[in-house]
Amino acid sequence: LARPEVSFSMSLDRMVYDINGIPMLNARMTLRSTLPRQFPLVWPSGQRFDIVIRDERGAEVARWSDGQGFTQAFSTEKFGPGERNYTAQMALQDGRNKRLPAGKYVAEGYLATQGEQKPFLAGVGFEIIPEAEPAQP
Repeated sequence: LARPEVSFSMSLDRMVYDINGIPMLNARMTLRSTLPRQFPLVWPSGQRFDIVIRDERGAEVARWSDGQGFTQAFSTEKFGPGERNYTAQMALQDGRNKRLPAGKYVAEGYLATQGEQKPFLAGVGFEIIPEAEPAQP
């Protein structure tokens, strides 16, 4: 347990969201390294991370980066040792701006580094519950 390591994690502000209004998901992704040396993070654009929401079948139903613009500047940065946090807020709605229905989902956050593989990927499950029924008099 005392050996150097690299980790990537994701956390959400809650586990259950109410479908009333347009629920907002707040996410934090954390890259942490206790390795004695820095390592490179290669970015093919100005985008540093993304979040994908998947339904119970594993189908992608929403993406944080949809409709956003990023610079097309290729860059490399050295990271570590230390910790870096990436935060995002996203409406729980699909690409057509329609609220996601009640159900169980997984939020997958990852760093948008170069390459097809996602070496820094983490997921968290959550649920959207139906509208609460009004109280009977």
